[in-house]
Amino acid sequence: MKNGGVGRPVRRAAALGALGTILATTGCSGPKTLQPEAAQAAFVSPAPEIPVSTVSLPVQISFASLEKELNGAFTGVLYDDPSFENDNVQVRVTKAGAFKLAGFGDSLSVTAPLSVYVKGRYAPGGVEALAVEKDLNLKPIVTLVTRVKLTPDWKMETQTTARVKWAETPALVLGPVKIPIQSLLDAVLRKQGDRIGKEIDAAIAQQLNIRKEMEKAWKTAFAPIELDKSYGAYLILTPMALGIEPLRADGRSVNTGATLQAKVQMITGATEAPKAPAATPLPRASAKLPAEKGFSTTLAASIPYTLLESEMQKAFAEEPFDFPDVGRRLLIDAWTFVPQGDRLRVGLDFRALKLGKDGKPLEKKPLKGRVYLTAAPAVNLEKREVGFADVKFELKSKNALVGAAAWMLNGKIEKELAAQTFSFADYLDEYKRMADGMLKGYPLGAGMQIRGSMKKLEVVKALPTPDALVVYILASGQLELRN
Repeated sequence: MKNGGVGRPVRRAAALGALGTILATTGCSGPKTLQPEAAQAAFVSPAPEIPVSTVSLPVQISFASLEKELNGAFTGVLYDDPSFENDNVQVRVTKAGAFKLAGFGDSLSVTAPLSVYVKGRYAPGGVEALAVEKDLNLKPIVTLVTRVKLTPDWKMETQTTARVKWAETPALVLGPVKIPIQSLLDAVLRKQGDRIGKEIDAAIAQQLNIRKEMEKAWKTAFAPIELDKSYGAYLILTPMALGIEPLRADGRSVNTGATLQAKVQMITGATEAPKAPAATPLPRASAKLPAEKGFSTTLAASIPYTLLESEMQKAFAEEPFDFPDVGRRLLIDAWTFVPQGDRLRVGLDFRALKLGKDGKPLEKKPLKGRVYLTAAPAVNLEKREVGFADVKFELKSKNALVGAAAWMLNGKIEKELAAQTFSFADYLDEYKRMADGMLKGYPLGAGMQIRGSMKKLEVVKALPTPDALVVYILASGQLELRN
């Protein structure tokens, strides 16, 4: 089914015995037509309050993209001091391999393979002719650790520190002289570590421009999202607040972002795009939003009154109610439904015919007319059906029937109407399939995607509107906007 279709009524043959007893004891007397005045139609807006949901707005950057940017920024010789002046030591630092990124929690670490070439010079007594030179190739272990924090105004604070480890204490032995060079090399590598750290900070800022991403996501969230043209399906968000999420590294990627607090609507059957809520500027990040993610929304599925009328006519007219014992047949020729506050007013156009000796109806002088009942729409959550409850005749119809056809006041017609149900099981199953399909990576433009799934669909209430009985369905699940 599509767009709120309903199943066939489940009621059938119980009316035969019920109305037989009534007609056998009362017959038809009094005037031949009944036209009691109907109470005035009224409509009360039944739309329930839309629950507030918490939608995830994650930003995910893979380590591979950060590594690529870092390795592109550093190639070949990173530091070169070819002079012996002041310290009698030449130093050259070269990138020895690809930088590797790792990290868990709020920390990232970069392992930087470096090769350090050191050349020392010693001239005994300052005599250049006696100068001795020696060089070394060293492989220090350089690790840079970066901590990243997001601020309430969506800026990033990064702090990178370099750590240098040596397999053995570096030293140059030139004849009788042993030159300690660790402090010199540590200073050089820390300086290079600071430089690399600044590049890491710049790369993270480039890749994780949180404010830019949040402004884009916030603006995108206000626009109605067309999920399926054939269904006229739209997702409408009314953003209310944003909550900040701490940076989390999981060994493969950097994850951060925000939680969006919004009212979520998903509608079907729209003939044009719904009006977007007025956008507001990006708010400051709140640290007080619920940590648990998930959305709940109220869906509206309409049963047009014309459909109700035709389905009820089929249920009561496919088999006429013949009662040979009293020679009567009851026919309901037409049904009408209109809202009456939070109830439905049900109009019945009926005929009560006599049956001849041959069992065929006689068209002479039938009792006919229209009477009105009211009923409250009722939802059976377990069976996923909507039907009628508290069915009763309107006062003016009841008064008219007292003298003309009191048998109709026996309670049987009310029970027959209350026995009618309309199944929404197929609708809910189809809607869930449709929603799950649309929420699996649906593109929104500007590099954004919507992802999610329906976890639960549940009929909660049915209420009248001017043109249809609307069944409200509580949908819950997971929803996120991704870059």
